[in-house]
Amino acid sequence: MNPIHINPLKDIKSIDDVKKTVSNIMESRTEGKDPFWDGAVKVLLEALIFYVCATTLNPDVHDVFRLLQYTIAPPDPADPTAPQKSSVDIAFENLERNKGKIVGNAALYEEEAIKAYKTFKLAPAKTASGVVITAQECLQPYVLS
Repeated sequence: MNPIHINPLKDIKSIDDVKKTVSNIMESRTEGKDPFWDGAVKVLLEALIFYVCATTLNPDVHDVFRLLQYTIAPPDPADPTAPQKSSVDIAFENLERNKGKIVGNAALYEEEAIKAYKTFKLAPAKTASGVVITAQECLQPYVLS
């Protein structure tokens, strides 16, 4: 049996489309329903989807799922309490550093991506790790192969 690939990002054309898509993805979440937690997951998914829409020609939900895997930096064995940068942190820093160089529709998403990711980064590391896991669970139905 061939699985059907559903890409909820294929029809995104505006900031509102991203927000609606994230809301639809979040509806699949049946456990928890904690407004704080759901808000944190929502802002992370928005940041990553805005990022993918700003930096790729054909945004795909698999790109977002891959980013989630690299959102949390592994702890430094020498000093596990030291703040670490993940590859996604670096990607967002590069996006901000190069702000304004993206043209066309993708430029709409650039500022939103940076703003949402900065909001996500306000969470303590332990909370952020849990939020990433929940976001992965929300995306799981779209990336099964």
